[in-house]
Amino acid sequence: KKGFSQIKVRFDKKEVQAKGRIAKRKTVGIDELMKEISALLVGMEIVSVSASSFVLKEIAKPSIEEFKTAFRRIVYLLKEMMSKIVKSEKELGKSLYSIDSEINKLAVYCIRVLPKEKNSGYYYQLVNYFEQLADILKDMPAKSEANNLAVIIRCLEIINLSLENLEEKNLIEYYKNCEELSKIPAMKMISELLREIGQLLIENNFREP
Repeated sequence: KKGFSQIKVRFDKKEVQAKGRIAKRKTVGIDELMKEISALLVGMEIVSVSASSFVLKEIAKPSIEEFKTAFRRIVYLLKEMMSKIVKSEKELGKSLYSIDSEINKLAVYCIRVLPKEKNSGYYYQLVNYFEQLADILKDMPAKSEANNLAVIIRCLEIINLSLENLEEKNLIEYYKNCEELSKIPAMKMISELLREIGQLLIENNFREP
């Protein structure tokens, strides 16, 4: 997440304790660890392996356009999560967790690129908020009120405008939506999260990355 172009992972055992996003079990083998880390770090590949370490290196040079593409992809996936919740699709929980995993992967990529760009602090916070929103949505009950989710989707569309041209009228609409959500107990956490994002938009004066 600090923008390194090369990472060396050292180990002294055949299995290591799993933590964070790869904590599917208490321990994982080195081969599985390499596979999971490589999948998580978009744009990086394992270039060398030894008996006690492996090295990942940035293969493709990230650009601001690639960041914007990944950012918009996260917004799209959040909207997709809400669409699935409304439809209450078969194996909903598995589907939502899969999308959440992809959002986590894209978020790591965005944050890794950010130190090389201006306004990095602003977008770092925004991407972290997206991850928090995905964590809330993945555990949301099936068949949640469609109108409520439609309001959230509109908020995401307004946030997406911050990459290009966010106007005052958009912000006014955004806060009206937040106020509407705040009146619904089941939407309280999301409403508070969206308000924090709104404050972030104001503080940063809608600047492009």
